[in-house]
Amino acid sequence: LVDVYRSDHKSNYRGIGHLMRRLLEGTPGSERVAMVDTLLQFPISTDLHPLEEREYINPFSVLELPKESLDAGRSIAGTSLNVMLDATFSDKPNARCWSVATLGKLYQARLLDEATEAGFAEGLWSDVDAFGLPRGTDYYQFVFLSLPHPAGTDPVACFMRYIRGARFPAQESETSTRIEMGGGQTVGLCHNILAATDVRWSKKDARALVHRLVQWWDTDKLHWRKWRRAPDKNPAGIRRALGERLADLVMTLAAMVVRHPGLLADDDTRIAVTRVAAECAADNVPALLLDVARTYALESSLDSVLHQVETAMASPRRESVIDALRAMDLVSRHVATESDDEHLTRLLRTAGQMIRWQRETLLGVALGAVGDAVGRHPWAFVDDVERWVLTRLGHLVAETAVKQSDDDRARNGSEWDVSTRLVLRRASARLAYRLFKHYRARGGEIPESINVWQTVCRSDDEFLDIRNQWLAFEP
Repeated sequence: LVDVYRSDHKSNYRGIGHLMRRLLEGTPGSERVAMVDTLLQFPISTDLHPLEEREYINPFSVLELPKESLDAGRSIAGTSLNVMLDATFSDKPNARCWSVATLGKLYQARLLDEATEAGFAEGLWSDVDAFGLPRGTDYYQFVFLSLPHPAGTDPVACFMRYIRGARFPAQESETSTRIEMGGGQTVGLCHNILAATDVRWSKKDARALVHRLVQWWDTDKLHWRKWRRAPDKNPAGIRRALGERLADLVMTLAAMVVRHPGLLADDDTRIAVTRVAAECAADNVPALLLDVARTYALESSLDSVLHQVETAMASPRRESVIDALRAMDLVSRHVATESDDEHLTRLLRTAGQMIRWQRETLLGVALGAVGDAVGRHPWAFVDDVERWVLTRLGHLVAETAVKQSDDDRARNGSEWDVSTRLVLRRASARLAYRLFKHYRARGGEIPESINVWQTVCRSDDEFLDIRNQWLAFEP
């Protein structure tokens, strides 16, 4: 691959980006650090045709370095790093973007020495936007909060200037909102707010942001209602994009309410947020996450909301199920009292039923949600939930096998295509490993279904990205 990247005939090759991703994802985590020196030999790709840019990706942009695989005493040095440091000052966008992504990954992995970190900080912040944050990179703005910066630079102050000055979609025009086809695009400002969990907000900034979110809802709800009245006249891509955008809005508003519960002490803010939640319910916009957040902030009873979450988990509508699982995740993060314990147990039972019977791709989302909850609260994985999840994990070994005959599919009742089976197999292996650690920590016997997954993930015949879900365990 290094030779291909250096070739003068790059257009002759296809699938290079996909191959790079598969190779890095398929490499065991414990071996990835040893690859760093080799990956630094890849040349910085500049002056490429747009189609070639998508093929010849920076390997460090997709490389994940597990923390447990890092050597705290190791650092990377050499000529290749000096080239990267110089490129952070480049006026060629591709060169700066490539070098920042590379040095950023090495910094986050604690593989840069002190002098290189200082050089990276200087180069990274040498070109900034109107808010004072680095530009010409592929990073979201919140990432700069955790990267090095020169003395005298305040990344948090710059980030908050961005929060105040950036616009939500509905604020891009005073008279209309723009909805693009295609979907799959996270609203950048929302993503930054959700990810920047350690930033301290003033009451004024928090209240202003909530009211901007309400303003956004008041604009987009008109488009949503128009689509609901005449769905045949609206392209599916626009409907999907609008739904994803509203999901970002709901998650961001819920996050602000959870992080700043005192906001709802203000009458105007409480009335506005309550109105948004009520209108979401009336307009069939999944927003149970916001309902749970409001309930916690107002210290109200959660029982009626929990019933709605349980009902949504059984919905045939994908968006409703995901919203319900996000609501369960919030309950899981909020457990503090005995009544909270009961709430989580109740929702886990419903999620366990989902795993027991679900036959669609949302099964993978449910497996992940249960794994997250059990990871925080191992005591909750008992009785019916434990039995249902372990039983289904045992069945999923055969149900998600890539190679299946017609008889196998008939016996398993599986109609999933290969890509779906791989997604579910990866999610199953990940949950099995988390439960393996749970049982080892408890000192109990490892259930048979977990042992079967361990055997699967240690087999040389298994796909590497499935095997990598089971981290190396030394007795």
